[in-house]
Amino acid sequence: SKVQQHLQILQNHTERIAYEEEAATIASTLATIIKYLHKNDVILRNLRPESIVFEEVDTLEIKLMDLSLAIQKKDYVD
Repeated sequence: SKVQQHLQILQNHTERIAYEEEAATIASTLATIIKYLHKNDVILRNLRPESIVFEEVDTLEIKLMDLSLAIQKKDYVD
């Protein structure tokens, strides 16, 4: 029925908004982490999706792992 179609469209839209809000939260947290590292003169040279991990299941809190290729700005040679 038309009502069911509209409800399905609304549900899909709501799920997409929730996903976009979660993605925005994760992106904002990642930007904050990178800003902190840059403020402390750490240069990331190998940031990959695999380096971003969630603190716990069902949370949007993230950590950066494997900073083995990161360097201090003072050690950077152009």
